[in-house]
Amino acid sequence: VTNYYFFNMKDLRFQDYRVRQAFNYAINRTAITKNVLLGQAHEIGIYGIVPPVKSVLKNYDFEAVGAVGYDFNPELAKMLLAEAGYPDGKDFGVVNLRFNFGEVESAVAADFADQIIKNLGITVNLTSSNFEELNQDATNLKGDIFRSAWSADYNSPETFLQNFYGKLVPKTIGEPSEINQSRYLNPSFDTYYEMALRERKISEQQRFFNLAEVELMKNPPLIALW
Repeated sequence: VTNYYFFNMKDLRFQDYRVRQAFNYAINRTAITKNVLLGQAHEIGIYGIVPPVKSVLKNYDFEAVGAVGYDFNPELAKMLLAEAGYPDGKDFGVVNLRFNFGEVESAVAADFADQIIKNLGITVNLTSSNFEELNQDATNLKGDIFRSAWSADYNSPETFLQNFYGKLVPKTIGEPSEINQSRYLNPSFDTYYEMALRERKISEQQRFFNLAEVELMKNPPLIALW
């Protein structure tokens, strides 16, 4: 299972990849897993969306994904946000984080909001609901950032990466997007993802899925938490 937040990619602020990278660098995932989860996490989310289960995905290069992943670097976060036109969060506006009820989910959201205001100067409003309402709002992009988690349906990176496949995005904003809820569009990601789908050899499938995830993390639609 990977726990993560994803961005509303139709929000003009988040269409600049530097903003999304800044949010990623602004989060101290180690502090969240230590102080909020009390160590109850296998890995902090510096890899990506695919959990680093090396015993199952033996041919997957998790190190390549980790090399373009996001560890805590508040100074770089501030620099990227300034480059995007929002020095110290000026003129960025408020961000609405949607998450589902739960003691852990609420505590993580509060910690996230504290870190974003401290490291980026951006206020995060917290809005919680039951899971069904959260999922419905995420499907229709009623919010700015959304809490999510994904569990593998089968032993392949595809089960995680499908959530960001561009050809699953509806043609109009008024249509619900059931799977690619962030409405992420990245031609490089899609190309490698489709190459993997066409492969019959497992090792080659994993190689192309791996290349797709590297592209995903270089231009991230999500904040992988743990």
